[in-house]
Amino acid sequence: MRTAALPSLPKITAAWAIAIVALMLSRFAWADDPACKAVYDSMERLAGTPNHQWLSQSKSGSHDKPTTTENITVGNFRYLQMSGEWKRMPYSSAKSITEQADQRKDRSSTCRAERDESVDGVSANLVAVHTTAEDSASDQQVWISKSTGLPVRQLIDINGTTHIEVRYSYANVAAPSGAK
Repeated sequence: MRTAALPSLPKITAAWAIAIVALMLSRFAWADDPACKAVYDSMERLAGTPNHQWLSQSKSGSHDKPTTTENITVGNFRYLQMSGEWKRMPYSSAKSITEQADQRKDRSSTCRAERDESVDGVSANLVAVHTTAEDSASDQQVWISKSTGLPVRQLIDINGTTHIEVRYSYANVAAPSGAK
């Protein structure tokens, strides 16, 4: 999914896409750095695994309520909840993985294994990631399930102004009823 193709989606969806892509991007450090490789591998697994994501976005200094949305990815479709309605979009895990690899060429990331923690009862490894690109930077924390290698939680800070939290679930994932 490319950010340029999302102009009609809510701000959180575009920011989420940018943040997720930024997380997965670096020069070739991923292959050499075990902590970065763990994050990259978890995002690659995520691309091919049915999942349900809850996202919350806020801006520094804003007193507005955080913007929230949900994504469900099942098979060849991604469902985005926008303004209370579910929208269906085509999705390809192979295309997602290829795009991640292509975009890594324009980023530089450093990763650090932090500690083991439990997230919603799931034993996870916490990895801190700092990613820089030509005009942006992000700091992220990614909790990766020890048993599945999939992300279970993610905190993202983009340029110190945009804050995103993502929670992931893999149990009983199904397309939402009424999606258009």
